[in-house]
Amino acid sequence: MQKFFKRPLIIVIVIAAITLVFAYGLTQARIDNNNLEFIPDSSKAHIISDYLDETFGGQVMMLVGFERPYSTIYDPAFLLKMRTFADEVKALPLIRAVNSVMSTQYITASGDTIFADNLVPDDFSGTPAELEELKQRLSSWELIDGVLISKDGKAASMMITLDIPIDKSGEPEAVSLVMGIRDRARELFADDCNVFVTGQPIVSASINEAVAQDLIFLIPLVVIVLLATLFFSFRRWQSVFLVLLTVVVAVVWTIGAMPLVGIKLSIISSILPVILLAVGSAYGIHVVTHYDEQMKIKPENLSTEEYNNLVYTLVSHLIKPVGLAALTTLAGFISFCFTPIVPIRWFGLFASWGVVVAFVVAVTLIPSLMLLKGVPKKRSMVEPVETTTPHNRHRAFDVVVAGGLVAVVRKRKTILTLTALAVVFSIIGLSRLIIDNNTVNYFKDTSDVVQSSNFMDEYFGGSSDLSIVITADSTEELFDPKVLGAVDDFAKWMDANVPQVGRVVGFTDTVKRINQVFNVDEAPTGYREVASSSEQVASEDVDSLDFGFGDFGFGDFEEDVATNDTNGTNNTVVEPVETTSWTINDYTAADIVDFMSDALADSEVKTPAELVRKIEALTNYEGAAYYEIPRDPARYGKSTDAELAGIVQNYLMLLSGGDFSDYANDPMSPTAIRSMIQLKVSGDQETKQVLDKMNHYIAENFPDSIKTEIQFDRDHKALNTGYTIGGNAFTQSSIADLIVDSQVISIVISVLMVILILSISYKSIMAGIIGAIPIALAIMVNFAIMGFAGITLNIGTALIASLSVGIGIDYTIHIIDTFKREYQDELAQGGVASDFLLRTFRISGKAIIINAASVGLGFGVLVFSNFRMLGQFGGLIMLSMLVSATVSLTLIPVMLTTVKPKFIYGP
Repeated sequence: MQKFFKRPLIIVIVIAAITLVFAYGLTQARIDNNNLEFIPDSSKAHIISDYLDETFGGQVMMLVGFERPYSTIYDPAFLLKMRTFADEVKALPLIRAVNSVMSTQYITASGDTIFADNLVPDDFSGTPAELEELKQRLSSWELIDGVLISKDGKAASMMITLDIPIDKSGEPEAVSLVMGIRDRARELFADDCNVFVTGQPIVSASINEAVAQDLIFLIPLVVIVLLATLFFSFRRWQSVFLVLLTVVVAVVWTIGAMPLVGIKLSIISSILPVILLAVGSAYGIHVVTHYDEQMKIKPENLSTEEYNNLVYTLVSHLIKPVGLAALTTLAGFISFCFTPIVPIRWFGLFASWGVVVAFVVAVTLIPSLMLLKGVPKKRSMVEPVETTTPHNRHRAFDVVVAGGLVAVVRKRKTILTLTALAVVFSIIGLSRLIIDNNTVNYFKDTSDVVQSSNFMDEYFGGSSDLSIVITADSTEELFDPKVLGAVDDFAKWMDANVPQVGRVVGFTDTVKRINQVFNVDEAPTGYREVASSSEQVASEDVDSLDFGFGDFGFGDFEEDVATNDTNGTNNTVVEPVETTSWTINDYTAADIVDFMSDALADSEVKTPAELVRKIEALTNYEGAAYYEIPRDPARYGKSTDAELAGIVQNYLMLLSGGDFSDYANDPMSPTAIRSMIQLKVSGDQETKQVLDKMNHYIAENFPDSIKTEIQFDRDHKALNTGYTIGGNAFTQSSIADLIVDSQVISIVISVLMVILILSISYKSIMAGIIGAIPIALAIMVNFAIMGFAGITLNIGTALIASLSVGIGIDYTIHIIDTFKREYQDELAQGGVASDFLLRTFRISGKAIIINAASVGLGFGVLVFSNFRMLGQFGGLIMLSMLVSATVSLTLIPVMLTTVKPKFIYGP
């Protein structure tokens, strides 16, 4: 040891130089909290996300909501301002689409032409007639009714789709874009309405923004708390400075290393500075505390050689207990390296690195600075001698604390009873624990993210989403009425039977809309006259039987359908004959009364709006009777399902200017279609309920051709046709599943490593078992409190258990090591070891209390974080430190004096 510290100045210079290198790395730090960053590339959620991106283009969407509580959206000036804003957003880079009342398409028909026109014409000026026309258009199509403008007219929404893959949504360019859109919306509409912005990119960007604010605010705060705690404990600025210097160097080396190896900060790794400032201080505290204790019992006038030897001896005595404390803390952090959640894995790796740095700096830099400073000129730490016995030269505070702990430990039965009650309490609380990782719940209720999510839930379909994709080998198979009908029935069933579902929109809505506008003039019950193809029809009549399609460059449609008959035959082809338009004049008063009666008798009609829709369908008002997937061949003048599939395909060919790439992988001949499900969910438990209902419905009701779940190869390519479910809500639910795996893995590994380390160190398995008791109890109490308080297990609180193992074991190690040393020293001096317990608490009791206080208060500053999750994390760590320290100072001595293990008492 003396040889190592022969040139302390070199040690200080080397550490300073390395610190400067890592300080440069701090300037390169970047933050990324994209959901996909939390799951492995090989996970199902990641694979499906990649598949959705490749099949339907960018899936990164943000929602902007506008609320006018004292007016309505139908204000010409406001609507024109919405158009201005939409145009500004469209002109930005990386913007794929902007859908709002002023910038979306409206499918309609003119003669035999189907086209997608602007919902609001370019020359819109806001006249009363134009506003009435807008309201009529919105109510005429279920796909947009209540989606672009709320039913009460007081809120509007705008969906902005970014032209980037999901895994790039956390990049600086994307973050800057979405935050710029948010700020521009608030600026432009500051005097008109309340603006709410949500969606996964804005949530991720808001997390990044809040993380940066936390780092700026919390790091100085935890330094202040640490300074106050250390000064109260040591009353000497030199001791405070040495401990603080240790942890500052550890933080710089740790955070600075991340960007140097290409790792970005996340919401998890952002708490590393707080953790290292709190945890890393323990090693410096023990070094400085034992230094002060040694100086108290030494003569007033020490020579330089005596002083140096004191420092060498100090390091020699502390290297094992402090090293063990660091090693066991390392075990807690290393356990995170084996979890499937990527940011937690990186957190574990760099936290482990930080612990190693804090330990090395504590046992090298602090002694080196002590040696460079030399013998203290003024021994302020030396106190009046109470007796001639060196062991009694302690402050009154130390005596009171040590005496009180001895008195508590003697209440053996009380301590054991309280421990048993704590175990029972923990088991009950654990049964109430909820696992949830909804990113919106990271934030406090007063945050913009939470309020925006609540706004979307209240006025629209919700801020969370799922996607279900249906694939087939060919367009003909995909457009089979049984397939499209099943998809449409699924959407209707979800809307009607799953309370968490706010809206289901997709490809079938487009098909139904085209079918509706094309058949405005048809009878509500179907084509009224049907003739067999075997009948002789005049050629001039046959020429007119194009069903509104003509040949539009594709030849005779009926002949094409016939040749594509699935049975390979064409015995009977049913054609519609030309009819006149169906109008209100075709109805008698009795007919209208019957329509009203039928509508009221329908059990699904529960509101006036539904009554109106039912009557519209019964009378085919504006084609409402045909807002459906064509399923009945006879209704459409056809004889086979293949012919109906042909109708749907020709609808797409007729559609001019429409863009529904969000719902189909090809505009003319898709083989994959999608339905998007907006959810109003408070957490992952509700998402899982929705997913379970979806899968159950699919298994029971989908045709065999699409009821098989799609499997993917290593390149994320689909291996079969069928269905798959993805989306942001699915990704978050998958993270929640990974949290369970992560928690089990990290706890098991950390506890086993601690037991192994202690067993090897003390050459006794009993040492490992006794050492594991405080951390096991701390973990159980932590989970119990979470269960009773309703605190969810998420990516933040999932860290607590293993952190409790890694940090809390320090207290056990110090009490066991001091207990053993004082007991054996007393015996070696010929005594009977009658007061060794008092000396044990005098030496280690104070260090443990200071350590627990500094660590607990250091983590306590997280209650001021922008994130509710981190506030809960900080409070629970404080609780764990209290439990671990209390158990170490009470239950451990009771067990050691009761069990009398051989590794302390000998044979």
